[in-house]
Amino acid sequence: MAAPDLSKSTYINFDELATEFNFQDAGHLCETHIMGTSSLNSIVNKHQKSWDQNNLYITECGSVPSIGTQNPTLSMTALTLISFEAILADIS
Repeated sequence: MAAPDLSKSTYINFDELATEFNFQDAGHLCETHIMGTSSLNSIVNKHQKSWDQNNLYITECGSVPSIGTQNPTLSMTALTLISFEAILADIS
C-alpha cells in the first residue's frame, strides 16, 4: 500500500492500520501579527493592543515570534494576562 500524500491536508485517516485513529496537527498559528514599539513596525503594542483600533486587543498566539518544540499555550496565557491587566486599567 502506498503511503498517504500528506501535502494535501493536515487531516489523515490511518485506516490501513489494525485500529483506526485520526491524526490532525495542532495548527498553532504563530507570527500572524507583530508586537512592537510603534505602528510603523508592528500591529500591536506590548499589551497586545492594536495601534489602529483603540478598543481592540488581539490576545492569541499571533504575537509569539516562532513556535518551538512545545505548545505555545503558556506563552499565549502570559500575553493574555498582560492584556487583561491593560484592559482593566483602560476601563477604570
